[in-house]
Amino acid sequence: MKYLSILIINLSFSIYSLTWSQSGQKFVEIGDFSLINGEKIINCRIGYRTFGKLNEDKSNVIIYPSWFDGTSEAIGNLITKHNFIGTNKYFIIAIDALGNGSSTSPSNYDTDFPQITIRDMVNTQCKLLDESLGIKHLYGVVGGSMGGIQALEWAVAYPDFIDKIISYSVTPKMTSYDLLWMNTQLKIFESLKRKGANEREIRKIINMMIAMVARTTSYVTENTKVENFPKYLSLFDKVPPKVFM
Repeated sequence: MKYLSILIINLSFSIYSLTWSQSGQKFVEIGDFSLINGEKIINCRIGYRTFGKLNEDKSNVIIYPSWFDGTSEAIGNLITKHNFIGTNKYFIIAIDALGNGSSTSPSNYDTDFPQITIRDMVNTQCKLLDESLGIKHLYGVVGGSMGGIQALEWAVAYPDFIDKIISYSVTPKMTSYDLLWMNTQLKIFESLKRKGANEREIRKIINMMIAMVARTTSYVTENTKVENFPKYLSLFDKVPPKVFM
């Protein structure tokens, strides 16, 4: 039996060159992609960015799937600002999850977008790695929130493809609190959309809510002085929001 090193942390808060230390946004067309429900996404494309240098035997690859409302750009900001994963040792591929707005998504798809699952996200990532980038094995998968769910799904779907996973701010199965939180965001989005609010303003409000949940009262009070609050508030206007970086 294949054994994986799995670390789950609960926190509050087209071949291209693969040897660049850091890349801009890239996309790979993976063709017509079959979903597990039998439907297809036509001309599916997946976005990604790379950080670090690929070693000769390709044994230092770590993928970092995006969280809910996250992008490979946001992951890149996290990596470059905080050195969250050592780019001097590992080759990191930050992947825009299927449906995140950068990869094929309802917002950029010509026809009705089908219902997708976490397994579909992971399957597109495996196809990207194996067929387009020539990566046959991963040292690890790192992900937080919805990215952490993808990391767990990798362990279930492709245990022989990976050695380790780090999954943070995640539960292996949706709890009643998770469902309350997700439905709260959904109701806010639907209500404001009916009132004519634009998506950027809606995302700003939801990100402000996320900051309230992800940070304790003492953390915000101690790290954001009242006189600096206008600057802090302006961080939510950035895309992606800089408050989480």
